[in-house]
Amino acid sequence: MRVYITGYGLKAPKIQSVGATGAIQAIASLISIENNFIPATIKSNPLNYADLPIVTETNYSEVNKVAITSHGYGGNNSCLLLSKL
Repeated sequence: MRVYITGYGLKAPKIQSVGATGAIQAIASLISIENNFIPATIKSNPLNYADLPIVTETNYSEVNKVAITSHGYGGNNSCLLLSKL
């Protein structure tokens, strides 16, 4: 199984949604699973992480699982794993 690392987050490039960022990421991840693509990491220099499989261009391949992490103020952190049935 190949694991890809993407630093794509919707908060910075699209909107400042504060509390809804996690929900928006969940929706975007469901779209990614349904349409089989991994979005590219933005604003990152892959040369600094040459030993990691960082996605620098949108990768169209089968996506079965997505892990989402959300970090908030005061230690309000969560992780969600979405998977195809």
